[in-house]
Amino acid sequence: MDQRKYRKYPMHRLSKFVIASLCGAMALITRAGASYELLMVADGLTDSVHRYDSMTGTYLGSFGSGYMSAPAHITADSTTGRAYVTNFIARNVQTWDYSTGVLLNEWSVSGTPWGITRLATGNLLVGTSTGVKEYTITGTKVRDFLGLYGVGTDGTNIYTAADNQVRKFSPSGLLLGTFSSGTDTIFQFAFRQGTAYGTGGTNSAYFGSFNSVTMSGYGQLPVSNLASGYRIDGIAMGHANFAYLSGRLPLDPTKGVISRYNVAERRGYSSFGSAQLKDPRGIATVIAPEPGTLFALGLGVVCVFRRRRQSTR
Repeated sequence: MDQRKYRKYPMHRLSKFVIASLCGAMALITRAGASYELLMVADGLTDSVHRYDSMTGTYLGSFGSGYMSAPAHITADSTTGRAYVTNFIARNVQTWDYSTGVLLNEWSVSGTPWGITRLATGNLLVGTSTGVKEYTITGTKVRDFLGLYGVGTDGTNIYTAADNQVRKFSPSGLLLGTFSSGTDTIFQFAFRQGTAYGTGGTNSAYFGSFNSVTMSGYGQLPVSNLASGYRIDGIAMGHANFAYLSGRLPLDPTKGVISRYNVAERRGYSSFGSAQLKDPRGIATVIAPEPGTLFALGLGVVCVFRRRRQSTR
């Protein structure tokens, strides 16, 4: 057999490619905290951030105890393994390695901080009692936005909330639209396919949604597996149609809990975290590809390698 046409696939190069692909797959699984969804929630009473495998509810430990002062909200960057946390009492933003729990940096903000989100530029948008401010990740102020505690981004545009008003801005800061959210002041936003979800401004077991394209259609959504009469502070999206909400346990409101919520079906499913959470507030999720997808990719690479090898015999 003429083997010249296979020379561009030398065996040592294929071996390196297979090893690199499989190592990359395992690295992604490890980054997700031994699952493909890592959830982190700021707790204002335990003064720490608790970590969970959000698919199973398995507790993965906490970080920040002794260094945080009423943490309010959190956002994460999966490319660097960093988590950014606002501290309500200390009036600062902290940078943490969310895998090791090591404090990397902290800097003060003007006003009392609450909401926080990471923008497409890598900068941080922080909602405070004196307005919404954009900072670099090292704490240099970039610009101001109209709004107060609530902030969010759909990956491109910027959303702020204050006094029952939601405002949408372009990345350059141009106001694109505004609407009234009724009696609700939103503290945290999450987005999925043109729909925005907001939590934090109602003192009952509801949270709201609206059309983020037209900036209209706001309405409350019921949550049956969270205690009524307690504010729902945090929301983060997971895989498929699932979101995670922070609230209180219905049978014992002194305990915090994370509720799994299907946004397509508009109903709550199971919950977790009541053994550790006291006052859960903002939530952040780190989502990696499903393990099945990664192993399928690795298996496919191995099959190609085997076929190439057999064809050269």
